[in-house]
Amino acid sequence: MTDPQRDAQFATTLSETLLFGELTPSELLEVAALGRERLFPAGSVLAEAGAQATNIYCVLDGLLGAGLPINRQPRLIIGEAELVGAAALAFPHRYLVTAIADSDVRVLEIKAATLLARAEADEGFGFRLMRGLARDAVHRLGEIFSDAAGRPAASYIQN
Repeated sequence: MTDPQRDAQFATTLSETLLFGELTPSELLEVAALGRERLFPAGSVLAEAGAQATNIYCVLDGLLGAGLPINRQPRLIIGEAELVGAAALAFPHRYLVTAIADSDVRVLEIKAATLLARAEADEGFGFRLMRGLARDAVHRLGEIFSDAAGRPAASYIQN
């Protein structure tokens, strides 16, 4: 049984993410209702780079540190209304980063298989979700491959 007020709050948070930002209000409520609220204590590993990705985590409160499998650098900080695990929606369904709770963190955990089944059943939902996945991926690549001033890596490779 879901709580409509809780789902509405979670839907608002999901709407702020690149992955879910293009979904309709009713789709956002549906995705929110699919999620399960979880609390991870500081130091908990939510995702391990290279492991089978089954869940998408939307941070509700707290901070996660995320690193690449190559010595976990550069380190990204993931905060409220940001996601870990969007790669669970695309083959080969493996986490791309290791995500560790920097503090106690509250997340909305969403099963990727449920979202993929929903996308298969409704082409419009699937299109909006996959477009959001592409936007999220491009954004993350920009974060990883930019310098401290925010310039894309290519700008200083060419100089």
